[in-house]
Amino acid sequence: MDDDRKEKMNVTKKKILSFLGPRRFREETVVNIRTITEIPPIIDVRQKFGNGNYIGAINSAMEYIENDISRFFNVQFNKKYTTLYNLYKQLAGFEKDISLDIIIDKESFVIETSQIDIPKETKQENLLSSLRKFGIFIYDVYNPMRYARKMELSIDDIVKRMVDIYSYMDLKEIYFPDSRTRR
Repeated sequence: MDDDRKEKMNVTKKKILSFLGPRRFREETVVNIRTITEIPPIIDVRQKFGNGNYIGAINSAMEYIENDISRFFNVQFNKKYTTLYNLYKQLAGFEKDISLDIIIDKESFVIETSQIDIPKETKQENLLSSLRKFGIFIYDVYNPMRYARKMELSIDDIVKRMVDIYSYMDLKEIYFPDSRTRR
């Protein structure tokens, strides 16, 4: 396991030149993210599942996804409302005639959201797609695990669904905002 970590992390020494004293070396650790499954939310969820904390893992997944959608797309979710109602409010911005039934029934959610016209702007299209995927995640993963305590999906299936949601976001902008300025 230590060998895997050493492969992912490159330790480099930078020479600091000084006019008044001896040369010093400073170690810096550079972390290279290779895949989407190595971002902090997915690592945290995998770790909690591995420790047997299924409810904590699924709550963390919901919190991470909601916060990341809010941060990346600059969308405000009201903490007073449920996540599904917040999704309804966001989806109503795309389609005024969307029914409130989408917060109750998965089939209504799928049918109503599939009838929304795809926006021409890429960021709005990505927002709509991630909101759809997030709603399906709530109905298929979160609700059964949180309320019915059914563990029907494996950790790999849950991570795959999280990857589906995160694939519509720029992960460098969310988790590594200073990476663009370094290169």
